[in-house]
Amino acid sequence: MELPLEKAILGDDKDARIYGQDESTHVRIDDYVYDEINEVHVQTQLDPSYQAPSPGHNEPSMPELDPNLEAPMENIVQRKRTRSEYEGNTCSFGQNATQVDLLEKLSHGLDSIGKIATDIRGMYSLMERRENEISEKEKKNDIWNAIKETPNLDNHGSYKALTLIQKMKVKDAFLNMLPEEHSEWISFNME
Repeated sequence: MELPLEKAILGDDKDARIYGQDESTHVRIDDYVYDEINEVHVQTQLDPSYQAPSPGHNEPSMPELDPNLEAPMENIVQRKRTRSEYEGNTCSFGQNATQVDLLEKLSHGLDSIGKIATDIRGMYSLMERRENEISEKEKKNDIWNAIKETPNLDNHGSYKALTLIQKMKVKDAFLNMLPEEHSEWISFNME
């Protein structure tokens, strides 16, 4: 498919910098060579429709290029920057690092991750153990809830049972009993 030159290169943009073509000429982008110095597409001199600019014409002149001159590859080919270059980080191993060096670094990193995971597991176990201890202490120290769970005991009997347990200093023994045993113990000691 052939398009007017400006549309082929820049879409509908009218600021196309092209030398030696008018808008009505239909050409393909393959008919042009990109001049990196001036950053424009120019028509090749081998093309039969090529017309050299007239001397009185106000187009910018193209510099003459020496065909024997070799440009450094860095100027011609721009490579993408690596992430470390972009972020300003430096890598602890160079570009010529061996596979053994890389494997050592990887192994060291995995060891570090393993240590962190072990530490996290230990912290989790410690937190879980403390939670269980707090829960057990609450159960042990919550004599009133144990008395309220006792079947067949009214409020008056609950108060008497609390006083009796405190006088006899048997709170731990009472808390270790089942609710049915609480009822039997209270009945036995209140007679």
